[in-house]
Amino acid sequence: MSDFIPFILPVLFFVVAFVYGAVGLGGGTAYTALLSLFGVPIALIPPTSQAMNVIVSSAGSYHFTRSGFLRARLILPAIATSMPMAYVGGSLHLSKQVFLFVLWLTLLLVGIRLTMLRHIHWRFTPSPTLAIATIALLSAVLGLIAGIVGIGGGIYLVPILLVMNLANAKEAAACGAVFVLVNSLAGFISRIVHHAIDWPSLLPLAIAVLLGGMLGAFFGAKRFSASLLEKILILIVFAAWLGVSKRLLLAA
Repeated sequence: MSDFIPFILPVLFFVVAFVYGAVGLGGGTAYTALLSLFGVPIALIPPTSQAMNVIVSSAGSYHFTRSGFLRARLILPAIATSMPMAYVGGSLHLSKQVFLFVLWLTLLLVGIRLTMLRHIHWRFTPSPTLAIATIALLSAVLGLIAGIVGIGGGIYLVPILLVMNLANAKEAAACGAVFVLVNSLAGFISRIVHHAIDWPSLLPLAIAVLLGGMLGAFFGAKRFSASLLEKILILIVFAAWLGVSKRLLLAA
């Protein structure tokens, strides 16, 4: 994988880690997008994204939890169903075409989430039982996708919590950080068990996201808003979606 990592990639990973760390996410979507754009072999994309997710979301989980924003009643049902499914997803040996299609669909949904569903003003308040059941069910699906593609799933969980009136922005971000951490960790452990890992290639990227994630989590938990930089993420995801679309057509 070292042949596919130019100097600019760790710099970009640092920026992504800073942005995502500030809003309580791991950045797996953007890491996956960038790795796809740079032509990294698809077998190396999920474990790389998951490893970066673990680093960034660990910092976010620490800072948001220390600041008192984490709500156990929200995150525990999500973890209970998502973590096992993330491990299952990481253990799967998918063909190139299937993986590219799942990645293509994931990036498409993320793009929709960041554009058309970027500002969600409507809310509804379900009963406690319905809320827990909904979170548990959706988290299982997100966990499976997280294990397969390498995302953490927090980019979907956070707005779900907000729409259902279960948390404010900081509480949702805290749950998102922990959600990304456990899913990415489960998926990465599964990759170690069932797949080969190119450890040396992870080091420069790990250092970049460690620094970016720590800075982002600090400012995010205290006083930072990453809305402007999220627009940059939209461009990255869109460009990656086009790149994956091309690779999917060529692999067909």
